[in-house]
Amino acid sequence: MTFRIPIGDWSGRGHRFGEQFTASAEGDISRVREAYFAAKEKLPEELHPENICSDYEDDSIDVALREKVLSLSSIALGEDDGSYVMPYDLAAYIVWFIDQGDPSLNVMLDEAHPELNFIGLDEKGRHIGSLGYGLFS
Repeated sequence: MTFRIPIGDWSGRGHRFGEQFTASAEGDISRVREAYFAAKEKLPEELHPENICSDYEDDSIDVALREKVLSLSSIALGEDDGSYVMPYDLAAYIVWFIDQGDPSLNVMLDEAHPELNFIGLDEKGRHIGSLGYGLFS
């Protein structure tokens, strides 16, 4: 079964910005949710995904927490100094977290796909600008 992991404003009622990541599991969504809740019971509150980068404009992680996450999961959230957490890395951490609640689900995050847009110019001096930027203003 596949399911989505929304990072950011999942309901569209706040700042309305976010990314969706696709994951798969060897079980239905109710089992995945139960595994998430089981992991919340098992692991310290500071490791709960809902407590990482959870406030408006909170895009980094404390260095000590980053090191703790890295030692448990081998997932690097943020740079060495704890700066900016990438959405894909947080999604990968959430997959790891769910597996702590029920490893038999074998939750897997789909690989990140390259984006059409890019910063700067390509080798031929071309650029692809923002697409639909006004849709989120």
